[in-house]
Amino acid sequence: MNIAIINDTRNDSHYGCLSVMRNLIELIQSHGGQVLWTWPVHIDWRKHISQISDLPLVDFIIVNGEGTIHHSEERPQAHALAEFAQFAKEQWNIPSYLINATFQKNQPDLYKHIKAYHAVYARDKGSLNELKENDVIAQHAPDLTFAQSFRIDHPATNHPRRAMVGSVSKEVSKKMAKFIKPLNFREISIIHYKPKRSKLLNLPVMSLKKIIKWAKFKNKKGCSKEFVRLMKESNFVLTGRYHAVTLCIENEIPFYAIGSNTSKIEYLLEDVFGSSERVTHIDSIDRAQMEDFYSYTENELAQIRAFTKNAKSEIHNMLTHIFDDASQSKDGITPK
Repeated sequence: MNIAIINDTRNDSHYGCLSVMRNLIELIQSHGGQVLWTWPVHIDWRKHISQISDLPLVDFIIVNGEGTIHHSEERPQAHALAEFAQFAKEQWNIPSYLINATFQKNQPDLYKHIKAYHAVYARDKGSLNELKENDVIAQHAPDLTFAQSFRIDHPATNHPRRAMVGSVSKEVSKKMAKFIKPLNFREISIIHYKPKRSKLLNLPVMSLKKIIKWAKFKNKKGCSKEFVRLMKESNFVLTGRYHAVTLCIENEIPFYAIGSNTSKIEYLLEDVFGSSERVTHIDSIDRAQMEDFYSYTENELAQIRAFTKNAKSEIHNMLTHIFDDASQSKDGITPK
């Protein structure tokens, strides 16, 4: 079956987003599907109706929710993703499936549009509760970074024991950097480097340092593994990045988190540990007892292993259900 993906986040040059998209495409291929085209993140399809209408016809659409569907009153992209299912039905008469999504503090009209999807999968139980409160039927399947392992079994030992991976907020990242300055932390970026182009000459514009880093990583197979290796070498990570947390959990790297622009990290930790005590607000970081989280307890390790094993099963079952549902729709059978 031929598929299109809406909200392709690879252009963000973000190791977590690269992992999500790679895993999604590999899952589609393993179920016998082929991705014919994708629509990039940050470009509102509603402003490019003629362009998207001319793209090749596919059997169904998968919309990658990522962390986008929240605070819809001030975020047009949340509405764009919510409204795509109805557009696909009217334009091509094909089903759409919304996956890998966190939902928080959206307007009621957004959830009316969400109901046009053939199936909705939230990546955490907190989002499921919000969907239920708005009469949206949905299922659970964890973030796609859990679809396959990025395990580094033999980390190096010649680096500092602690690392910091900042926040999506530049201001929060600055406060984190100030906090760790006397603590001998190593700073690691979840963003990999790529050249920006000059508007005048359309040529790559970067510092020499960034050019070297970009050249080093751009052709590295599975570059998310390189990012995990850097975190693993440090044995403990302070981060405000959701996908740094997912990759720490997957690789059993102890961490302490700073809350992000939604409750997505808290939601995730509630699902894994039944508690969000490994998260604090940036304004409370001076009072945090991080040393309490430098290692996992045996119970926490058991919880992580149970969660990651179940996550892979739930993600696989999600794709199986989507393909079955789309196949029945294509054959003219109304899915249950």
